[in-house]
Amino acid sequence: MPKNLWNQDQPDFQQNEVLIRAVDAVIPGSRPGFEPNALADLVKRSRLLASDRTIANIFGGNTSAKVIQTDHVGRATSVLWVKGSGIDMAYCTSADFAGLKLDEVLPLMERDYLSDEEMVTYLNRCVFEPGRPRQSIDALLHAFIIPACRSHTSGCDHCTSLCCAG
Repeated sequence: MPKNLWNQDQPDFQQNEVLIRAVDAVIPGSRPGFEPNALADLVKRSRLLASDRTIANIFGGNTSAKVIQTDHVGRATSVLWVKGSGIDMAYCTSADFAGLKLDEVLPLMERDYLSDEEMVTYLNRCVFEPGRPRQSIDALLHAFIIPACRSHTSGCDHCTSLCCAG
């Protein structure tokens, strides 16, 4: 049985929960909030999840967070931070995550079909911060689901999926 490594008594966890509850939803059905430590929290969650190789194999799984961040011209922007393609969650850093402008990604839900090449090209145009790794192939899954936080692993014998409503 996997061991729960998350410590809710840590000050950074409590502060994050207060911030999430204090901000109104910007995206219908989800709860992204302005989180100054969003990437640090995402790295922490990713590493904890991947530290147990019985549920997360090497390079297996993905994590994401939907947050509000200020863009390069000072606008509040809904951003999906998602693990970069080919990054091992057990050793990830904040530089290993791709940021996508969520308001530009969500219209893809209306499409009936999108080839892999079209998806990659489209998502490359939605980049929040240039120079980061290419987003994981799971980026659309993470964008379209309702929870503000999403984690899933690819273990050897099973798949584990965790969501937090924020």
